[in-house]
Amino acid sequence: MNTEPQIAQAFDTVSIQNIDDEDFIFEYDKSKGNYPYIIPAGQVKRFPRFLAEHAVKHLIDKILNKRKERTNHEVLRQSLAEQIVIAEEVLQQPPVKSEAEILKERVESLNSPSELEMVLKKNRGKEEIATTPPVVDTPPVPDEKFEGLEPALDTTDKDIPPVVEEVKPIPTRSEIYSYATNKMGMTIGEDEKKKFDKMNIEKLLQELADPRESLV
Repeated sequence: MNTEPQIAQAFDTVSIQNIDDEDFIFEYDKSKGNYPYIIPAGQVKRFPRFLAEHAVKHLIDKILNKRKERTNHEVLRQSLAEQIVIAEEVLQQPPVKSEAEILKERVESLNSPSELEMVLKKNRGKEEIATTPPVVDTPPVPDEKFEGLEPALDTTDKDIPPVVEEVKPIPTRSEIYSYATNKMGMTIGEDEKKKFDKMNIEKLLQELADPRESLV
């Protein structure tokens, strides 16, 4: 197996099981300070594909050495690998774009209807501001006077005071009852009085009589 990490496989995940009766410890690129990895006996661990391939290779070597079998026995190696590799998760990555493709997409994006219209609208707004003439306040023109055409004099008598209409006070409920019984000769029973007590003054004046009429 190829133990070197591949860019296309960097995102793949492989689940491997330690089918040995002992814990399996392996290292990868120790010179770069990587820590050792351990898979307890009988347990399953998940690793990136390149790391899983490295672990499977050394786990098979360990098992064959314990069985005193040749490590280059391809039939045995393939059989053990099928027992060790439990599952594989392949994640498809989008293809890497070239600089020319990225630049082309950028230009197409800048010239899309939405962005292009926004830029043109912004420029039109600047042109309108630049071409609109400033508003100049002009002083009012004084009224011209011609000889022989003097304005007519206001002959309204400003000394006559305005006519003030006398406002009669609104009578009270008691005054209305008193006027209705004493002046109009009405008889108001208890039941009628209860009904009248629930009315407002305006309604009561319509039902009985208005004392203010005697003052006219």
